[in-house]
Amino acid sequence: MMKDMDTYFERLYDQNQPQYAMPRERNQACWENWRESWQKALKSDLASFPAQYGELNARTISEVKRKEFRQQLVVFDGEEGMQIPAYLLIPNDLVKPAPAIIAVAGHGAGMTEIAGLTPQHEVRDLGEGYQKDFAAVLCMKGFVVLVPEMLGFGMRRFEEDKQKSASQSSCFRMSMNLLMMGKTMAGVRVRDVMRSIDYLQSLPMVKGDQIGAMGISGGGTTLMYTAALDERLKATVISGAACTYRDSILKIFHCSDNFVPQVYGHGEMCDVLGLCLPRPLFLEAGRDDDIFPLCGVKSCYEALHKAYQIWDAEDRVELDVFEGGHQIHGGRSYEFLQKWLKK
Repeated sequence: MMKDMDTYFERLYDQNQPQYAMPRERNQACWENWRESWQKALKSDLASFPAQYGELNARTISEVKRKEFRQQLVVFDGEEGMQIPAYLLIPNDLVKPAPAIIAVAGHGAGMTEIAGLTPQHEVRDLGEGYQKDFAAVLCMKGFVVLVPEMLGFGMRRFEEDKQKSASQSSCFRMSMNLLMMGKTMAGVRVRDVMRSIDYLQSLPMVKGDQIGAMGISGGGTTLMYTAALDERLKATVISGAACTYRDSILKIFHCSDNFVPQVYGHGEMCDVLGLCLPRPLFLEAGRDDDIFPLCGVKSCYEALHKAYQIWDAEDRVELDVFEGGHQIHGGRSYEFLQKWLKK
């Protein structure tokens, strides 16, 4: 009797028929109609897009010369009343415009955790933690890298949370507040990444048509939705996030920032990621990741691979399953970004 709740939700999962499941045949008109309708519905589900933005009003707050690269703390305007701080990492040997990467951190101390900094913004050794400073690594590989601070982390927390540990996020309260106001945390973060693309395209040091992205965990989820909606991202790496809603978000305890009302009835994760087609897409997954199970990752990838095959683009989608848990790997993903963005 006490298992009724488990069976109730299993029935809900089984009854779900995604409205915008990917087409299974190569029909140009069908795919175009699907893409247009699905993107419109997804944007509505995310529910956090202002009608328009004002000027970027970008400014540089500070600059530090590090051994591997130059590090600028910059700020630019998002939605009215919202400023987006970010670290801009610039290779020391940069002499001409270069491809750029937007790097999005997962849960933790925020942007410092992937840029080789302590929570107090002091330089430290690279490679610490589950995120392994992948933003700094990408800069050392020749990319201009922008690391925007996502809402709820680091510098963008409620003041009361800033008085606690660096890893104390404001995700739960902010996410719940946004839901009460008809918005979603995922949607706010997506539109902030879109604004970050605007900023990168304003920089003369960046090749504006060669911008990619890489994110892990919550950062990967943010990029999943962003890449689905914004074709300015020419190549995307999602680490420790691409799976199925059924096997991960709906089955395992996750932060409230992962939940988007109605999205599961509209499409599975593979259908969201299918909106990236035919742009290059790379998924990275630890074999022992306990919050994004490998069975769901493989299910998602198989559906994506079939779709890319239909359009003769199977060389543009890859999955790297590595030995380990919920963490950045980089074994093939860095090379993937170099391959597609440095052509």
